[in-house]
Amino acid sequence: MDDAALPPATAPRRRLTTFLVVALGTLLGFLGTLAAVERFDNNNESPAPRRLQASSSLRSKCFEGTSFKSGEFVDRRAAHAALFGPKQPWTLAGGPEKSLLLMNRASPKKRRRRLAGTNGTVDANVTAAARRRLLGGAAPFRFPDFCKEVDVAILGGGDNRCLLLAQTNSKALPYHVLRYERTGGERAWALKKRGDPHVELPGPQLRKRAMALLTGFFSKYDATAAALDRVLGAVAWAKHATAGKHGNLARFHAGRRRLLGGRRGGGAPAGGHRRVLLTVVNKYDVDLLLNMVASAKRNKIDVSNLVCVCAEKGTQVSLEQAGLAAFYDAGLGAFDGAAAHGTFGDRSFVDMMWYKISAVYIANMLGYDVLSADCDVVLFEDPWEHLYAHDADSVWMDDGAHTPRFAPFFANTGFYLLKSTWRSETLMSQLLTAYDVVVAWQSHQAVANQFLAEAHSQAGLSIDILDPELFVSGANKVNLKRNLDAGPPAPQPVVFHINFTNDKAAKLRTLKALGLWFLPDECTEATLASNAVTAKDCLARSA
Repeated sequence: MDDAALPPATAPRRRLTTFLVVALGTLLGFLGTLAAVERFDNNNESPAPRRLQASSSLRSKCFEGTSFKSGEFVDRRAAHAALFGPKQPWTLAGGPEKSLLLMNRASPKKRRRRLAGTNGTVDANVTAAARRRLLGGAAPFRFPDFCKEVDVAILGGGDNRCLLLAQTNSKALPYHVLRYERTGGERAWALKKRGDPHVELPGPQLRKRAMALLTGFFSKYDATAAALDRVLGAVAWAKHATAGKHGNLARFHAGRRRLLGGRRGGGAPAGGHRRVLLTVVNKYDVDLLLNMVASAKRNKIDVSNLVCVCAEKGTQVSLEQAGLAAFYDAGLGAFDGAAAHGTFGDRSFVDMMWYKISAVYIANMLGYDVLSADCDVVLFEDPWEHLYAHDADSVWMDDGAHTPRFAPFFANTGFYLLKSTWRSETLMSQLLTAYDVVVAWQSHQAVANQFLAEAHSQAGLSIDILDPELFVSGANKVNLKRNLDAGPPAPQPVVFHINFTNDKAAKLRTLKALGLWFLPDECTEATLASNAVTAKDCLARSA
């Protein structure tokens, strides 16, 4: 029956009823869709690569008048893990759930991926497993394919903070995030005064001491560098297969030849760099160095390219008698053998930071790839292949202390590879002239991390951080013991650096407790210093 056949009052009621039924159905469908989206978004992460759900996109009207074409709210932990790794503090749990991704192209079409065995629904157990895989290092998040570069700004929180994000056609870009604060004066905004009031800056005496060291170093540089080059060149290994990918070394080698009066010397051959394992040592830590060499001997690791830069002539003689390549030169500076030693931050500790900086600086300038290792390192496996698997100018052990002091890279200066590039030269030049700050902060590492950020911004220095389960710092010694006791398939260490201790006595106790002390009991700091035993005998009798 059509409307025309109905009584006059019935037809409008019929049309109203039909309209209400259709409207109610539409509303129920819409609410069901919202519930499905909410259930999908809140059920942890999808194991599929997540380009954002439709509900996370910003409207195109938001970008009118800007260079941006689209924007997405992305899962913070997944996206950050893809860039920084799963264990950086910016990735770990805590903080906001989302980060904002702005793009200069239209956002790619979003497809909801069907999960195997779930008929398109998201199972909580599946997504929980995906999160575990993500935080295990295999981040499933994928940025859109057209993103060839992702520029990142990581800012602190606060309800009184605003972010002005803009793009410009100018190539004169600031290296860092510029922070402005409201002044209330004639000029409404001014650069914010930065600086931690708890961080001591070098005073006149420290600056004078640092300047005297630097002046003496450069006054004898030519002779010291030539002498060190002869020792390095005698033991250096040939360039690694991937070494040639990290920059043009022509000017380095030209400089070396000028330095050596036109001679090529024993350093890097034409067309590539050679590589050395470099450590610095004083008479108080010879036993630690010998234990490192003994660990290599025990695990059949070739350390024939090891050069020990010594703070005293007697230490050089002792190590050479043990068959190790050792170097001493007064041009590197004078070590105060009577100063306090054995405790973190004492005078001997700070003095050795100068040797660590100056020795690596010379080797880097001479064209060598330098693996710098503290003498309190234990070797389980040859590290070179792991290090050169990273296509970067520098590769660093993760310190384990993810604190503002060592931000933003948390690199540990007790074990790192610095390849011979002009970018790494920039880093070492900055460190060499900042020794007054090193002394004031009692940390080579804190200053190095700041200059890593500078060298990256200014010169494009590339920085990679090693897997902390393979290259283990003292912060993770509990995990180290668990993995060693469990054996494969638990991650087995390549290198262990016994930092995170207050003094040498604590280092020795920890190494012995872990079964990682390989010298005979009679080989101690005191017996080696008094020549009651020799370094040669200790190595020969090591376990």
